[in-house]
Amino acid sequence: MSGEYEYKVGRASDCHLILNNPFVSRNHALVRWTGSGWALQDTGSANGTFLNDPEDPLPQGVERTLREGDIVYFSRQYKLPVARLIKRLTEGGGKDDLLEMNAFDSSESVIRIGRAPENEVVLSQLSVSRFHAEIHVRPDGMRELKDLGSKGGTFVNDSQVIAETVPITKNDRIEVGGVAICIQFSKKAGAKTVVGRQREGIYLQASSLGFRVKDRQTGQPRDLLRDLSLSIYPGEFVGLMGPSGCGKTTFMTSINGCEPFTSGTVCYNGMDLSSNLARFAPQIGYVPQDDIMHPELTVREVLFYTARLKLSSDVSDEDIHSKINSVCGDLGLGGVLETLVGTPEQKTLSGGQKKRVNLAMELLTDPKILFLDEPTSGLSSADTVNVMQLLRKMADDRGIAIVITIHQPSTTVYRLMDKVIYLKSGLLCYFGSVFPQSIEYFVKDRDPAEAGPDAVMEKLDVQDEKSMADRFRKSSEYQDLVVKRAGVLDMEKHTEGSLDVRSISLLSQLPGLLKRYLTCKWRDRGSLAIMFAQAPLIGALVGWIFREGPLNSALFLLVFVSLWFGTNNSAKELVGERSIFRREKRSGLCPLGYLFSKFSVQAALTLIQCCLLVAVSDLFLDFTFSFLSAVGICWLTSLAGISAGLCVSAWSRTEVTAIVAVPLILIPFILFGGLLKPYNEMGDLSRVVAFFNPARWGYEAIVQVERKGHSDYTPSPKRLVGELRDALKAVDAGAPASKFEFEEEDSSLLAFNEDEDLKKGNAGPGYRRGRLFLACALLLAMTALTKFGCYYRVRSER
Repeated sequence: MSGEYEYKVGRASDCHLILNNPFVSRNHALVRWTGSGWALQDTGSANGTFLNDPEDPLPQGVERTLREGDIVYFSRQYKLPVARLIKRLTEGGGKDDLLEMNAFDSSESVIRIGRAPENEVVLSQLSVSRFHAEIHVRPDGMRELKDLGSKGGTFVNDSQVIAETVPITKNDRIEVGGVAICIQFSKKAGAKTVVGRQREGIYLQASSLGFRVKDRQTGQPRDLLRDLSLSIYPGEFVGLMGPSGCGKTTFMTSINGCEPFTSGTVCYNGMDLSSNLARFAPQIGYVPQDDIMHPELTVREVLFYTARLKLSSDVSDEDIHSKINSVCGDLGLGGVLETLVGTPEQKTLSGGQKKRVNLAMELLTDPKILFLDEPTSGLSSADTVNVMQLLRKMADDRGIAIVITIHQPSTTVYRLMDKVIYLKSGLLCYFGSVFPQSIEYFVKDRDPAEAGPDAVMEKLDVQDEKSMADRFRKSSEYQDLVVKRAGVLDMEKHTEGSLDVRSISLLSQLPGLLKRYLTCKWRDRGSLAIMFAQAPLIGALVGWIFREGPLNSALFLLVFVSLWFGTNNSAKELVGERSIFRREKRSGLCPLGYLFSKFSVQAALTLIQCCLLVAVSDLFLDFTFSFLSAVGICWLTSLAGISAGLCVSAWSRTEVTAIVAVPLILIPFILFGGLLKPYNEMGDLSRVVAFFNPARWGYEAIVQVERKGHSDYTPSPKRLVGELRDALKAVDAGAPASKFEFEEEDSSLLAFNEDEDLKKGNAGPGYRRGRLFLACALLLAMTALTKFGCYYRVRSER
């Protein structure tokens, strides 16, 4: 750029950059290209112009040089990084459409702020409650802010206010549902109250960041990140690059709050992220590398359930669908909203479309900073360019910082980014402008356009990481973009007040979780058909094989098969959705609600299976039990199986592990169930093991229920042999043989525990009811205990 150019900044319509903010004057400042650099001058603004330090206004008419990393304050209420300011001016300026301003007469003593159209100040973000807060005009001319019991509260100078009224001044920083607003007023009689919306992004600052783990092979400490410091401004599109294993994903998950680092600090807008994660989590968007979606759902359903889980109950379904239409319109997904996501085997969406759906899932809540892990992985060159251009446009239009990891980008794609971070072995080797500066920094002897980012990666592969890190620390880029930025961000003072975290309740999320899970199950009709065909088929086989002889084998198989139904049906449910769960948990998903939705739907499915199993087997066998009683016992046993299956799924690392683990659990259930080896013949240790076996208690319970229709138990073969031996001994001793006549039993039911069940005092219905109640109570206790173990594991997932 040659010659001199002047750009006016202010609220007037003839300014090159129009900032519709009540604290910005009509003609606020002048930005000038001097031929060798940029300069800033205040032109008599009412609320001052500041460079880096919001407490040190520029003298009117005095020109200051602008440098990389500077922040300009057009009044204390509106700040803009210099790089973004210059880019806006050189690309045509215009009006900042995200800024809105409302003026209210003094007669309006109460000004409501919220999402509902009935409010005086309407904020469209779904994170804002329908009626969020009110501004009250006091008799002395001052103003008060009252929070109306909003979901996330209102922040005044970084202190949270919930259902309280606090006095405010025009210099206070106010945030309503993540949206920064400013309030301009005067104490003079008849003065207006002006409420404006701010363009407030997130300024990220990482200082001396370290991440140390124990090496699995050597057992020695290993540093994945080492003393890494840098700052990222709103509106910057930053690439994160380096060789495989250099720490890219570790660095990303450390600065976005997903993983706890071991040393250093990460600050968002001057506040420590670790201690304020609950506040900033709704403002952080993170798109993992994998396309994490339920393939059985349509694009609209995926987005709807994602939003429903993140948002409070006062956000209506209509509001969510309206937001989905808006976001998908911006991302070019309007034509595929009713299309199934599909599996890799049954493709219905292209790779680029799936990436955009993943992105849309985060944009529904209007994040202020966005992280994407390999968003172009597996895409064609055309789709890669489209995705990167979309991200570039978002950074420019929304003013949000975007950080992506990217592998081997073309020069065309590379140039779309503002800044690039190069890591090697956890060390910062470069952070600065992308093109041509980054290539010239590493490759001195080639044209940057010809060399491209591949030449940089070649240098990283062959050079020592410590020497590269030391060289960068001595460079001008390090001074401008690391040291100076850190100093600039430290100038703005922030206070960290107490935070009342109001998580979205289980009852609010549960209906959406249940509906989504039922929809996924219903769409997979092939699996449902096989599941429901199992029960009558097994019931028929059991009835046909055990038509003759004691009923005990059939009774045991009824409860064991029910136990198998529950375990087998649920063993893959959690491990198969682990990546989805982790993503949703970071967005506020209640683990207990998620687990309860799985358990509830599986319980309903196994209830149907138990009914079919008992009904079909009863057609072949001469059972005397009540149908409902038998189904109830089988179902209680299946609930223990569901909990066991979910626990296996929660603790397994892969679906294959879960599948292999199921037989290892079921085999002991058979061996210690009381059929193959009667309970009264077990040793003490075996009885202890059997006590914790749901099959053993289900078997005893169903035997006690069946006993009601029999006059007595059939003696076991072992007992008959013993009685016959005793009779023969008595005859040999001279006793008359007629004394030992055996009556033919009309029963075909063996006792569960002959030592106890055949005692004279235990023959009545009271004993049977007591044993039945104990068995059912223990089945429920085992279900609850196993479910707690599952919940413990699920809650600890990161």
